[in-house]
Amino acid sequence: MPGCLQFDLSFTPAHDFGAIGPHFKLLFGEAVEKPHFLPPRAEDLFGYAVHHLVRARFCIERDRLLQAEYWVSSARDYALNLACLQRGISASHGRGFDQLPPELRGQVATALVRSIDRDSLLAAVSETVDILLAQSSAAPELAAKVEPQLRTLTASWRFN
Repeated sequence: MPGCLQFDLSFTPAHDFGAIGPHFKLLFGEAVEKPHFLPPRAEDLFGYAVHHLVRARFCIERDRLLQAEYWVSSARDYALNLACLQRGISASHGRGFDQLPPELRGQVATALVRSIDRDSLLAAVSETVDILLAQSSAAPELAAKVEPQLRTLTASWRFN
């Protein structure tokens, strides 16, 4: 549409129409009561981020640099989801990322992969580890347990 105007139009049977989240506002008609989707658990978000960081480091060591970028970016997104969860901000599809504090948004900018080379990817892994650990107050036991192993992902090691 002109000016990139977008609208979503969908259809559902009346007996299935209802809120699946807390921010639903009925403008007209009737809605049925439905259970709301629960937000993800902090431990799950943290665990996925850790998994993705490990995968990223292995890909770097195997010279699978595009795949490493995928894993680093995904880990960073999980860390941002965790930051949103802690602040009660919706993170669905990145919706709340821009509502995070400016200092965190600035740190996230340094965690972006600047180029597909080993040094840039390692820098992004290191910064993402820092962000993840800083945003882990909702999963402190888990963070304390794996922090030493996460720090080894940023150390210099190579198997070639």
